[in-house]
Amino acid sequence: MSIEKIKVHAETYFTEVVEKGSDQQLFIAGYLHGHFSLVLATIVQQDIQSTEQFKAILLASLDKAFAQKELDEQDQVETKTLVEQLFSVNAALL
Repeated sequence: MSIEKIKVHAETYFTEVVEKGSDQQLFIAGYLHGHFSLVLATIVQQDIQSTEQFKAILLASLDKAFAQKELDEQDQVETKTLVEQLFSVNAALL
């Protein structure tokens, strides 16, 4: 699984949520999309090729935001669940 596949899968998901998702799905996807985009730009700039590092940096970014109480607990869980879905091998094969 490559970073490019994850990027394409995530962008497809984010677009579909805008078109078909619930308000909650749209909120979570929008929140994650911001972190995802910033982390993606960072890893490209640093020439990081590892999907594991990408995911670790993304989760660290989210943890930092969550520590500042950016989201309530349920939204945090949903955001991290979405990260797991976007980085799963099965999802990346779609």
